[in-house]
Amino acid sequence: MPITKSSRALINLHSSALLFGMAGLFASWLTLNPLLIVFGRVFFASITLAIILKLKKQAFRLKSRKDKIRFVALGFLLAFHWTTFFHSIQLSTLAIALFSFSTFPLFTFLLEALILKVPLGWTNFVVVLISLCGLYLVVPIISWTESSVELAGLLWGLSSALSFALLAIANRALSGRYNAWQISFHQDLWAAAFLVPVLFFLNFPWSIENIALLILLGTVFTALAHGLYISSLKEISATTASLVIALEPVYGVIAALVLFNEVPSIRTVSGGVLILCASLYVSIKSRKPLKIKSTL
Repeated sequence: MPITKSSRALINLHSSALLFGMAGLFASWLTLNPLLIVFGRVFFASITLAIILKLKKQAFRLKSRKDKIRFVALGFLLAFHWTTFFHSIQLSTLAIALFSFSTFPLFTFLLEALILKVPLGWTNFVVVLISLCGLYLVVPIISWTESSVELAGLLWGLSSALSFALLAIANRALSGRYNAWQISFHQDLWAAAFLVPVLFFLNFPWSIENIALLILLGTVFTALAHGLYISSLKEISATTASLVIALEPVYGVIAALVLFNEVPSIRTVSGGVLILCASLYVSIKSRKPLKIKSTL
């Protein structure tokens, strides 16, 4: 039985979510400073995206000086987002980092409501409360000393979610002027430019293994994953795509379980389920597809 276009698109979409979810594993594979990991990721991703733009004969040049300033700012924000995400993993666990990051749809919704000055109904406060309960279950604060590392990982993960929400809003505004490949390329390029100085201040162990893993992270788990995501949108609605991409934490936790035997506690999983349910509710209720590029 031949595979239909919609089925192939769905396979591509789930493959994209799997690759994005597994990207966090590189924080365990690479014993490097998060800044160095992110630099390698955006450096090799920008090279790959430049090749793709060249093959597709799409423009590199931006349309205005204001857009250049915007992309410079978004490049810094992207570097911050990925650095905080990998730092969260190294401080705690992949499960804590992924579940705290998965609050980004809630941040996006709240920020848009604040910007557009839309009144929040009581149901939205219930959703926020559910998310807070989920976060407490993910990292139960027994005491400030005993839970300090996990709590720090949670806070860095929330910082990653907040910065990603800002990126999502900015990408929506830019999507009418540039396609996803162009947006990704310029953001990765400027993120790499911001992180170049870290090479002079941090010790980078130059080894074939480290370089190979960074190339793999930048090409397969970033550029290719984004390509699969974009291609799936031709046959699948963006709303469905956003719901499937929300499975990134699930795929990431399963991958960590299989590859590293990192078993999350029942409380962590329960908290993650609450967070995911709240995020999915916000995504469905808003009825505004999250036209973003996933970055995990």
